[in-house]
Amino acid sequence: MMQAAEPAITIVVATFNAGAILSRCLDSVLDQDYRFVDLVVIDGGSIDGTIEQIRGYGARIAHWESSPDKGVYDAWNKALRHVRGDWVCFLGADDRLAAADALSKMAPHLRGVPERVVYGVTLVKDASDHLTDKMGMPWPRTRAALESRMALPNPSTFYHRELFEQHGPFDATFKIAGDYEMLLRELRDSSAVFVDTVVTIMGAGGMSQDPRNWPRSLREAARARRMNGFRSTPDWRSFAIYEASAYAALYRLLGPRHSSELWIAYRRVLDSIRARFAKARH
Repeated sequence: MMQAAEPAITIVVATFNAGAILSRCLDSVLDQDYRFVDLVVIDGGSIDGTIEQIRGYGARIAHWESSPDKGVYDAWNKALRHVRGDWVCFLGADDRLAAADALSKMAPHLRGVPERVVYGVTLVKDASDHLTDKMGMPWPRTRAALESRMALPNPSTFYHRELFEQHGPFDATFKIAGDYEMLLRELRDSSAVFVDTVVTIMGAGGMSQDPRNWPRSLREAARARRMNGFRSTPDWRSFAIYEASAYAALYRLLGPRHSSELWIAYRRVLDSIRARFAKARH
């Protein structure tokens, strides 16, 4: 039974046919030195041995289920019915908590804060363990960047359960930008807390990072902003298409590692400029 003295955290893992990598993710959660954490696993009906892996953890997993779903946000919505913690963090099978003390480092920042979104840093690494991206920056820069893109690292983002009681579940009509849309609902008129510590490591090459999915990602992100009162002007759409094309060209020319290094530097400069303009407007 979870106690109220410390913030209780539920980690949700959504998976589908990821048996080759799932145990690393689950072990990173179950090996935490923080006591007040439980694990919920939602599988989309895997047929690759994933189910046998999950069963092997027995009662260490608070809840798991397996059935076909309509995508990751549908899976997360299923999980919300089984969240017992005050805070919930959503991981994919290719994500993992960065160290055994990742949650104990975050817990003091979750205790008694009025904000309902708290986020840290996510490192993105390729199969050779090379760093390809670092996600997570102070709130003023993140807030400015949110007007044009998903600027919070979702695997290192903690949502207070009251957020879902107010806003309802994720919009499962989204396939890539459902977390962005939910955060826009919450953060349009409120703020988040940034904690400058590495919480998670994410595998490179996920759905949202694949250049082939960028057109759909851009369309979904624009729809999320329209739904929540943010305007996407023709100039922004043209700029985003230019960015996507430029990165795809760099990716083909330099490969994933070096193109990502250049892209990280570019995004840092651009986010800094956006933050300065946002500050000037206010």
